[in-house]
Amino acid sequence: MKPFQNGQFTDRERMMGKLAREIGRGHDPIYHGTRAPLEVLRSGKLKPDGSSKVSLSRSPEVAAHFALLLGDGIVRWSPAVLILNRSSLVQTYRLEPWRYEDDWHDEQEEVIWDRTVSFRRHLLGVVTGADVTKVLGNSKHSELLGWRRPQSWTYHREELKAGSKLVRGGRARVRNLIIRERKQRSIESARLLAAQTAAPLKARPARGHVALCALQILK
Repeated sequence: MKPFQNGQFTDRERMMGKLAREIGRGHDPIYHGTRAPLEVLRSGKLKPDGSSKVSLSRSPEVAAHFALLLGDGIVRWSPAVLILNRSSLVQTYRLEPWRYEDDWHDEQEEVIWDRTVSFRRHLLGVVTGADVTKVLGNSKHSELLGWRRPQSWTYHREELKAGSKLVRGGRARVRNLIIRERKQRSIESARLLAAQTAAPLKARPARGHVALCALQILK
């Protein structure tokens, strides 16, 4: 099964991605989603998976998606996204673009083959599930473990709708901000134009005053 469809993400994936993107702003960031952040941060290493690669993504939402995948209910897990400095990583490790198949959705993935990655000096920051919970409230992820497949799919569709709503809300706020700024600039431009028009009128003497001054000179 493909990890996500049509580039859609849930509200929690989008929020985790947004927080990670803010940390990476101003750098050359690349992201890694993990479900065992305490163990990973304690060791300071990313170990290759069963196919001998460490997977990273240029998309924080994709990293968040894999961090938030459901577990089996046996091993306790905690989602987190590591934000790494790609510019410094490539000085030590070879990053190769990677895609499973042509018909899979682009995960903007880059991989490091056959290497354990020591990431501490490349780490820009971490976003955890707790950070997302502070913004969106508690998740129903743990409840899904006892649900039948139709119920879990229904909940997943609801999360996708919530994610789309989050995006639409953000776009609406941006549009409103642009409209307000345009109105403000229009008002300021009108005031400036009025001031520039009024200034020459004030500086220009009245015709009667000019005639009176001329008469006084002739006398």
